[in-house]
Amino acid sequence: MTQSAFIQDRQSRLVLLSEQAHGVSSQGNGQMEVMLHRRLLIKQQWALSINVTLNDTSVAHSVLWLLLGPSTLTRDLGQRSGVLLQHRPVVLIRELSGKRAAFQCSCHPCVGVSDGNELVPPEV
Repeated sequence: MTQSAFIQDRQSRLVLLSEQAHGVSSQGNGQMEVMLHRRLLIKQQWALSINVTLNDTSVAHSVLWLLLGPSTLTRDLGQRSGVLLQHRPVVLIRELSGKRAAFQCSCHPCVGVSDGNELVPPEV
């Protein structure tokens, strides 16, 4: 899975969204297995001679979103949510004095809040 995987029945769909690629499989009806990290330890005699051991012990931090609902709704919502997961908004918090001032943006006229140094549009 590069971004999303899903399982569904006649009425509903379960969508799994991820910000990075993972391996996904369905071993049975109603099951979804997600491989979050690479780790493969084979201690069988035939594997020792070809060295197929993959022992990556680094820490993996994954962000996964689950959507559950009717197929028609989750199909459209899953695509939009996938984009939002990839491009999450950046939130900046700062104390403002609260003085209102009229100013001109470079793109259009608007009203913002001024603390003497910066002007912030009211949408922020």
